[in-house]
Amino acid sequence: MPEMWMDVDAALAEVPVNILPLIDDTDFKAREVSIAYNAAGMDLVWNFVTTAGAFTQTAVTPTTAGVYDWTHQGDGMYTIEIPASAGGSINNDAEGFGWFSGFVTGVLPWRGPVIGFRAAALNNALIDGGDNLDVNVAQWLAQAVTLSTGNKPDVNVDEISDDATAPQNLELQYDTTGLTGDTFPATQVQVGKIASGTAATNTTAASVTVTTGVEVNSVTDTVELNGTVHEVNPSGGNTEFYYEFNVGSNGVPVSVEWIGYANSINDSYAIYAYNWSGAAWEQVGTVSGAVGSTIVAIIFDLTTGHVGTGANVGLVRWRPLSADGTGFNTDRILCSFATVFQSVGYDDGAIWYDDGVSNTDTEIFVDGVADNPVSTWAAVKTLVTSTGLHRVHIANGSTVTLDANSDNLTLLGEGWTLALGGQSVASAFVRGAVISGTATGSGYTLEFCELGAVTMAPGTHNFCRYTDVVTGFTFGSTGTFFINDPRSGVPGNTAPIFTWDASGTTKANFRGASCGIQFEAMAAGDVATVEGFGQIIEGTCAGGAVTVRGLFTLSGITNIILTDDARLDTLHIADEVLKRGVSNVQDAADTTSLAAVILGILESSISGTTWTIRKTGGTTFVTKTVTVDSGADPITGVT
Repeated sequence: MPEMWMDVDAALAEVPVNILPLIDDTDFKAREVSIAYNAAGMDLVWNFVTTAGAFTQTAVTPTTAGVYDWTHQGDGMYTIEIPASAGGSINNDAEGFGWFSGFVTGVLPWRGPVIGFRAAALNNALIDGGDNLDVNVAQWLAQAVTLSTGNKPDVNVDEISDDATAPQNLELQYDTTGLTGDTFPATQVQVGKIASGTAATNTTAASVTVTTGVEVNSVTDTVELNGTVHEVNPSGGNTEFYYEFNVGSNGVPVSVEWIGYANSINDSYAIYAYNWSGAAWEQVGTVSGAVGSTIVAIIFDLTTGHVGTGANVGLVRWRPLSADGTGFNTDRILCSFATVFQSVGYDDGAIWYDDGVSNTDTEIFVDGVADNPVSTWAAVKTLVTSTGLHRVHIANGSTVTLDANSDNLTLLGEGWTLALGGQSVASAFVRGAVISGTATGSGYTLEFCELGAVTMAPGTHNFCRYTDVVTGFTFGSTGTFFINDPRSGVPGNTAPIFTWDASGTTKANFRGASCGIQFEAMAAGDVATVEGFGQIIEGTCAGGAVTVRGLFTLSGITNIILTDDARLDTLHIADEVLKRGVSNVQDAADTTSLAAVILGILESSISGTTWTIRKTGGTTFVTKTVTVDSGADPITGVT
């Protein structure tokens, strides 16, 4: 038996060369731990025996950066690399048994372990425990089996019961792709949408609308079964009215039970339910007139088409219609309905989007809800249209690429990505996005967004961060921009860029800025107002006017006309301190303040040992006692 097994047809990085440590041939006990690949007298031979008994020997020259790399593993044990193919001498490309034998000057001759080489599947099954044993079968039930390439049985299922489609459906069902259709097994999502209970729920009529007829009593008289009826008599011989029920956004009507009586004998009322999908009344039964007021109960079956969607979601309408009836009297009327797939719904009045899930369905009030978000922007657009909702919640980390007009949308999230895609975002609201690309349409609002190289029409930016230093944010068309509380996303002394386009006069209001701002391509007629603190840099501009208010430094101002009467920087502050007269503060100044020093120099006198410091008006500011020395040298000048 071999002393170890390895996978055949695989590149092997560390095949043992010796089964025991290499030993010095002088003392017969010292381990040789520094035998190099090119040691003197190196004579390495690969011995190989096939399973058919054919024996070969092949000389192998070890390398250090080739295909037969020689490695000392420790304590005199060595390994060598054997490639799967393309080797100069030996390759691991045949089943059988192999071992190394060798000799090096100063080292006793050695041999390596006998290694068995076989299919990886066998090692996986018998040693690694990660696979089943693959056994080729030449016959099944005494019938020859066609062998495919590699002598393996060709057992692909091409047909089931002479049907080639069935195997494909099996693959779809079990490879997690899934099947959809009325004749296929239900998906997990579909199962989840089944009503949780088996019994239907009843609701009473919410309103009545009389088109033709005379009403006696009200719809509230149809709630209790108490003998008090809601009566509709004909007008001009005709009767037409309908009861309306509300089964909720997740309700599907099952039937309507009417309890009452109709007059008179030989008269007839056709009963209709409104099909919201087809926008038409559909007859679901009749009520025959009779003599007297004997109460009867009749059930009328409804379908899923008899419930409203969109703005009419959950509404069910049931209508009697007659050209000869003399009175339609309802003691009680109930709509029975089932509740399907109860969810938290469109929380916050929004469609919910998460591209990290997998849901492309667009069933209204089922998909795109907070606990079942959709994963494609196409699904979001469909639901926006079908629900009438224009508010979209976007999961953190998701990406949205606009591919259609997006006016009036509200897109809310944190840490998500928005590619504008050249679409219009007029009057849209965007929060928490990292934005790129170009958009048209003005009147939008961005809030807590990050903008790189972005071009947009006039709009409002609140608490946004700007990160691009090449083209930056481009004012894409004429009009007025409001950049409120902008921040820089650029480290160091470099400032984010704001670029004017050449389409005409553009106005930009930077309010509450706390960053550097670099203007590019500003021209005559362009106007900016900057308030806050930071730095204003002129790049390459042909003109324009900038009004500055706040604590700002300036850089490169050449062609921009600057109005900065309300601007402050460190030089402004120093200038004002130097210009301000001491008379403005002397009445409130401390006797040890800078004002006292100035008054002591300019407004004082010494008499004996008394130093009197006066205010500019001549009144005493403070007195000090001095010590004098008549022998001291006076200072007569400074050069």
